[in-house]
Amino acid sequence: IIMKQLTEKGYTPLFLTALQAFAGSLFYFPLLLLPSTVIPTTVEPVSAIAVVYLGCVVTFGAYGCFNFGLSRIPATQASAYVNLIPVFALVMGVVVLKESLTFQQYTACGVVFTGLFLSQQKERKPVKA
Repeated sequence: IIMKQLTEKGYTPLFLTALQAFAGSLFYFPLLLLPSTVIPTTVEPVSAIAVVYLGCVVTFGAYGCFNFGLSRIPATQASAYVNLIPVFALVMGVVVLKESLTFQQYTACGVVFTGLFLSQQKERKPVKA
């Protein structure tokens, strides 16, 4: 709701996404100061690419697009689409990792899509006879 109000005051969705990422970084920064029992001696390229992907594509791509959509449509309508995140995670698992879905996972996806469909229906005002 605050994001919607800030976009209406003239802040760009990209700026607000960067601000969210910065605030999240500040929130987790104290965890870097905790003593660690395992200190990595090497950086694996696959791990580094994964971190860059999560930072650029997920944070700025996905949440940037969500914030842009939020600036254009009502917050109640936009927030319903956040429920698609687990569904797309399952789809990516099938496509990228060649996983197979169970009946319960297919059912859960159907429930999410049904809930999304129902939440986006316009309320009809009763017609007087």
